[in-house]
Amino acid sequence: MQNKKSWYEKTVLFEECIEDACFLIMFFSVLIQIVFRNKFIASHVRYSPIWTEELARWLYVYIVFFGAGQAIHYREHIGIDIIVGVLPQKVRKILLFVVDILLGVSSAVITYFGILNMPFARRQSPITLPVNNGMLYIVIPIGFALMTIRSLVNAGIDLKHLQKKEQINSLAVER
Repeated sequence: MQNKKSWYEKTVLFEECIEDACFLIMFFSVLIQIVFRNKFIASHVRYSPIWTEELARWLYVYIVFFGAGQAIHYREHIGIDIIVGVLPQKVRKILLFVVDILLGVSSAVITYFGILNMPFARRQSPITLPVNNGMLYIVIPIGFALMTIRSLVNAGIDLKHLQKKEQINSLAVER
């Protein structure tokens, strides 16, 4: 029998594909810059692609924001396990739930303000790329919306764990 993935797992996989594509494009953008700065090539080809540095920087920002949603999904954000380790099981479960709810709410607020910022960002343009800054700043509401979704899904998982009698050893709860 085939293992069918839920729509949620498909969105996680889609995010990972976007991150991988951004990383590859960023890698080749930097590689182009390195090749064209080589003394031999620079002396024969009178062209220096100035757009590659800015493109690489933009792609890095995209990787960071999509990666933040991934980190929440896999519960790989920085946590203080030593403090959680000394707490009783019930308190650990409640703490995980509260942290995920607070993270979801704060991410939703940042998503809202990121959307409000978009008209201002669209009026500005980068120096070397033929697009407006809205293309860069759109990743803020998208990334934080994904973080909101991931946090609320984690809160639902935490709620299930609250109702069960199993032990939680750290902030990284198994799915």
